[in-house]
Amino acid sequence: MPKIDLLKEGRKVKDPFKPIPVSRVGDANILLSMIKGEYKKHNHPYDEFFYVLDGKIELEFDKEKMVLKKGEGVLVKKGQWHKSRSKGKSLVMLFERSGMESQFSD
Repeated sequence: MPKIDLLKEGRKVKDPFKPIPVSRVGDANILLSMIKGEYKKHNHPYDEFFYVLDGKIELEFDKEKMVLKKGEGVLVKKGQWHKSRSKGKSLVMLFERSGMESQFSD
């Protein structure tokens, strides 16, 4: 089985908030995404895990804001409204169920 250089793979991500697939674990996708600027508020019908590989992001929930730095992660529970932002380019690894769709707020 080949090893995966996540930072090297991350250089293939060219557009913010357009993740690329890296691998799968069971029915979960492992994706790499560039966070730059702000993504709109949304939720999912399944849990989603964020892990910061490079940079720093802010996640905003209904009543809480959280900053994640390189090497930190968080589990966003299903149905939890959230949005992400980063002032610069940040590389994030996402774990989310295959076929997961987002529901956006107004």
